[in-house]
Amino acid sequence: MYKQCFQRKSVRQYMEEPLAAEMLMKVDRIVKKVGLLYNHIPMRIELVENGEKIHAVMSGFLGSYGKIKAPHYLAVISETKEGYHENVGFAVEEAVLKLTELGIGTCWIGGFFDRKLIQNVVEIKKDEKVVVLVAFGKEKRGIWGEGLRTFAGFAKRKKIEEFAFWNDLNGSVVEYMEKHPEWKSIMEAVRVAPSAVNLQPWRFIFREGRIDIYAKSGVSPKISEDSCLYRIDVGIAMQHLSIGCLEEGIEGFFERLACEVFPGHVYISSYVIRR
Repeated sequence: MYKQCFQRKSVRQYMEEPLAAEMLMKVDRIVKKVGLLYNHIPMRIELVENGEKIHAVMSGFLGSYGKIKAPHYLAVISETKEGYHENVGFAVEEAVLKLTELGIGTCWIGGFFDRKLIQNVVEIKKDEKVVVLVAFGKEKRGIWGEGLRTFAGFAKRKKIEEFAFWNDLNGSVVEYMEKHPEWKSIMEAVRVAPSAVNLQPWRFIFREGRIDIYAKSGVSPKISEDSCLYRIDVGIAMQHLSIGCLEEGIEGFFERLACEVFPGHVYISSYVIRR
């Protein structure tokens, strides 16, 4: 999974041909077994085999890229309890990375579909909503395929010291990383986590025995406070953190603590390191 953090990219053009039935069965098994960040928040991932059903409710994706047209989609449905955004990000990124391992292209789609019309495609119960879609299929190679990470601003990713800090949001983490190179490897996996409009809103504050995780809120007019898409991004980054720790043999768990609140930031959770 650690390797897939670096292999995965957003695919915006797909071959029209659907995946084989056997492969779709593998995808369905994957999405039904993803782990949750918060087990008390019910969520599910529905496989939509016929992509045309989704195309009818999409309003376009990032204008300059044009409408995403994939043969298949995942519809991510969740109850709307506190924390459901990061719960979705954490769980779905596991599925996305496992699809990457199978050679399947994927693309997160956040706010570019009609949530009312999509009820005609998937069943939505009371207190539930479709939070995001994930397009998937065989990548159509070319300028929109190979090298897309560079084209889409991948090279502009934040440096580790721009999103990771020591003790507070002003403390430098550079010296700590030099003494603990395993954490630098873990933060590299976090650095490449996908993010809406490439904003990387996550902030990691290292303390003795834990890492406090925050979301920088209100980071762009394209990502409204109401949608809280920035919290989905933080959930994705938390999945990459978990995978990086597993790779380096560092055991821990996520827990919400009574942590300091910083202006312009929302506390999400803490990664507590087992000793």
